[in-house]
Amino acid sequence: MTIRNKLWAMALTIVLLIGAMAVTGYVKSRSAMEGQLNSVGVETASVVGHGVSLYFERLELILANVNEGVLHLREAGRGLTAPELQPYMARYTEINKHFGVQDVYLAFEDRSFADGTGWVPPADYDPKVRSWYRQAVDSSRIIITDPYLDGITGKMIISLAMPYREEGQLVGVVALDVDTSALSAFVVDQKILDKGFGILFDASGNVIAAPFEDWIMKENITTTSSVITDELAGLGRQILAGRSGFGDYRSNADGQTRRLFYSPTDKGLFLGLFYPVAEIQAAVAALTRIQILLGVLALAIALALIIAISRGIQKSLARLLATTARVSEGDLTARYEGRDRDELDRIGTALNGMIGGLRNLVEKADDSAHQTLSRAESLAAFSEETVASMEEVRGSMDHMAGQFESNAAALEEANAGVEEISGSAHATAQAATEGADGAARTQAITEGAFEEVRNVIADIVKVEAASAENVGKAALLEEAVQKITGFVTSITSIADQTNLLALNAAIEAARAGEHGRGFAVVAEEVRKLAEESGHAAKEIDTLIVTLREHSASSVAASRQATEILKETVLRAKKAQEDLKQSVSEIAKTLDAMQNLAAVAQEQAAASGEMATAVDSVAKSTGALTTTVENVRKSTEETSHASESIAQEAQTLSATARELQDLLKRFRLEAETASGLVPVRSRR
Repeated sequence: MTIRNKLWAMALTIVLLIGAMAVTGYVKSRSAMEGQLNSVGVETASVVGHGVSLYFERLELILANVNEGVLHLREAGRGLTAPELQPYMARYTEINKHFGVQDVYLAFEDRSFADGTGWVPPADYDPKVRSWYRQAVDSSRIIITDPYLDGITGKMIISLAMPYREEGQLVGVVALDVDTSALSAFVVDQKILDKGFGILFDASGNVIAAPFEDWIMKENITTTSSVITDELAGLGRQILAGRSGFGDYRSNADGQTRRLFYSPTDKGLFLGLFYPVAEIQAAVAALTRIQILLGVLALAIALALIIAISRGIQKSLARLLATTARVSEGDLTARYEGRDRDELDRIGTALNGMIGGLRNLVEKADDSAHQTLSRAESLAAFSEETVASMEEVRGSMDHMAGQFESNAAALEEANAGVEEISGSAHATAQAATEGADGAARTQAITEGAFEEVRNVIADIVKVEAASAENVGKAALLEEAVQKITGFVTSITSIADQTNLLALNAAIEAARAGEHGRGFAVVAEEVRKLAEESGHAAKEIDTLIVTLREHSASSVAASRQATEILKETVLRAKKAQEDLKQSVSEIAKTLDAMQNLAAVAQEQAAASGEMATAVDSVAKSTGALTTTVENVRKSTEETSHASESIAQEAQTLSATARELQDLLKRFRLEAETASGLVPVRSRR
């Protein structure tokens, strides 16, 4: 395949890739956007549902505060009747209106009613039969009613109620009504990516918040109607089952497909968010159009570049082919003419350099062939002369080798005798040196023992002093123990007196009768404390007796140890004097052994030098013999090599002639001195 066809194949591949990218981008973009939308929609529905739950939790907190406030009022003696509570209910209603609270009221078990709006119920009004009252009493906690139309205002409201108790007894039900318009506006305004609307259902599926008035309390999400399709009713049943998720349905009103994201709240209500599916398709289509336009633009640019590159490559390749064809025929004057605009021009420039190098190589090869031919002939003649000279040298080497072998035998006999003398001298020197070393070690050991004995004497003297000091301290300890004995005797006496005083106090307290009962208790505790002090003093006295006995034993032992240490010091000093005399005698012996070792070492050194000299001469003679033999062998090898060189020189001469014949086929810029004949140029 030509380069041009390859370029067009590459262009076709680019077209296919761009088309595949557009299709893949559309599919991936739609999938990614739908995935992102579904994730955002489910999360938004969950967050908004949580917001609805927080709204009702705030209302529950308001109701709990009202219940607590009424309890405090009645405990303070205020608001004991419905008329007395009415101003407080009005105040609670007023301060909570911004939360959508329409009315705060309290219905008593006796059917009396305190309303925050000032409404006075008719005489036959019984709040106990109302659903909100019954549900609150039955559940014993805050309840949230389903939405209903207020009979007074005609607005859609939701009631929150809880039982009011005092000391565990049911007194009535406190409740508040909430206008659903604020909640409805909050839910309807919820959107997903600024599209769609929100809707709220009660536990039965009734629509209580929607952007369409004809849906509110008129449509049920689980019941098929002109508005609720079968698909939407199926989604409604999943919603009332408490599930979270999403699903698509086609509207009967405008035929559009919408996606419903739904989530339950914590207060028995259910939230739904509607989103038009057409928005996804529109966004994906816009993104795909941009991708296609970019792909077409990239394709046009690629085709223009491919055409321009193809034309430039074809021109450069034609010039390259023409130049290489001339070189293949032996024309080394050919050159590539280019403008150095691209890689092919640079290849042509490199080809010119290669042709020039080849031309220089051919010229040098021709010169080298002439020189090689001349030198090969000279080398052949010189090799023949070398062979004759090597024969004469080999004869002289044979005679010299015989003389060196005789000298080597005589030197070996002399070397054996000298080595025997040297060995005896070395043995004598070694024995003398070992004796001197032994004497030196004995002297060092004896001196060390002398120092150890002196250190031992010093340590014994220190121990003796410490023992004497211990004897003194033991005497002081015995005196201190004697003083403690006096203190213990005093403590025992005080304890006995305290015990006697406690007994007298108890007797006086008994005489005092009822007034002295507290004092009797104190006297009893003092008596017990005195008895415990007496027992402790006796135990201390026992311990002191034992301590005095041990102290006396310690003093006696310390004095005996002091006497023994004095005798040990005297014997150690005697041993020190004996070791000192031994050190002196060993020093004299060491001097004598060192002198003997020095003389023996001098004799051994002289014998060793003589043996080394004779051995060196013998080795040198043997080495010369080996060298002469090697020279003789080298002479033979050189002779054979010279013969081989002569043969190779003749072969080299023939090769040089063949090389000259081969170089004659190349055409150079001009006829050279070598006699190359140019061939006819083919252009």
